[in-house]
Amino acid sequence: MEQQPTRERESDRIYRREVRRQIILPIGLGFLFTAGLVALVLLLPLRGQVSIVSDVMLTWVVLCPLAICMFLPALLMALTIYGMGSLNRAAAKPLHRLHDFSETTANKAAAATDEVNQRTLRASARLGWLYRATGVFDRPEPAQSQEKDVT
Repeated sequence: MEQQPTRERESDRIYRREVRRQIILPIGLGFLFTAGLVALVLLLPLRGQVSIVSDVMLTWVVLCPLAICMFLPALLMALTIYGMGSLNRAAAKPLHRLHDFSETTANKAAAATDEVNQRTLRASARLGWLYRATGVFDRPEPAQSQEKDVT
C-alpha cells in the first residue's frame, strides 16, 4: 500500500514540473520581455529610440499573436483555392466536349430547319395555282354596313 501514494506523488511532481515548464515559464518570460521594453522606453530620452521600441512592442503584442491565430484560416484558404483550381481543370475537358456537342447539334438543327423551309417554299410555289383558284388564303373583304350616314 505504500507504493501507491509514492506513484501519486511522483505523477503530481511530473505534472507540476510540466505545468511550470510549458505554461508558467513562457508567460513569465513574455511578461519579463514586455516589462523590460516598457522600462527601456521610460529610460530612453530620444523620440526615435522610443519609436523603435514601440515597433518591437507592436510586433510582440499584436502581430505575433495575429500571425499565429490566422495561420490555420490562411492555410485552409490556400488549400481551398488549390482544390478549386484542380476541380476547374478536371471539369474543363468535359465542358469543352459538351460545348462542341451542343454547337454541332445547333448547326445540324439549323441545317434541318433550312431544308424544311426550302421544301415548304418549293411546295408552295408548285401549289400556287391552287391557292389562287380556291382563294383559301385571300383576306376576307370587310362587310359594308347597311346603315346610311345621317349627317
